[in-house]
Amino acid sequence: MFRLLLIPVFLAITSGLYSQQKNLWVLIIGISEYEHFNSLQYADDDALSFYRFLKTNYGEKIDDSDDGNTKIILNEEATGAAITSAFSWLVRNAKAGDEAIIYFS
Repeated sequence: MFRLLLIPVFLAITSGLYSQQKNLWVLIIGISEYEHFNSLQYADDDALSFYRFLKTNYGEKIDDSDDGNTKIILNEEATGAAITSAFSWLVRNAKAGDEAIIYFS
């Protein structure tokens, strides 16, 4: 009986340590309105739907505050400079072993 209790406790402790060391980084870009090309109808809506999906499934791991782990860039905000800056942010912050999700529509 004592051994049966040790295994779940050990697994709970080690999985907790592992999840604390691993970070999730999210970059979501949705562009429906283009200046020099035909605009798309739902790309920005798709990006927001994906963000809501992540919030529903990952909960508090998704933080879109200024110093959080999630960046969302939509339409006129999605300039070349803003996208380059967002990728630099991702490279600067993500460490070995972290996970990154990049969504572009």
